[in-house]
Amino acid sequence: MVATIVGVFRDRRDADEARQELLDAGFPDRDILLTEQQTSGPDGEALYGLWEGVRDWFEEDAAFSEEAETRRSEIVLTVVTDAARLDEATRVLERHHPLDIESA
Repeated sequence: MVATIVGVFRDRRDADEARQELLDAGFPDRDILLTEQQTSGPDGEALYGLWEGVRDWFEEDAAFSEEAETRRSEIVLTVVTDAARLDEATRVLERHHPLDIESA
């Protein structure tokens, strides 16, 4: 069974280090997506994009993405893995100071 975990980071360095630790642990590069998201345009207007996608994906937990938006987090690290490795991926992300983590 396939599982997905999403970590939201404020600091790019933390997200990069989490990604590298996942690679070192044998998670394939193709299964790790690191995305930076600008949450507002130059005039302060909110941008539609990744946050809405994350919120839609976690419809049952919209508070997760709303909280991340409120904090103006910019880096999202998504890992698609076998369900058997979900706990391992979660522990890796937790070591690198994410603002939030969700899995499905």
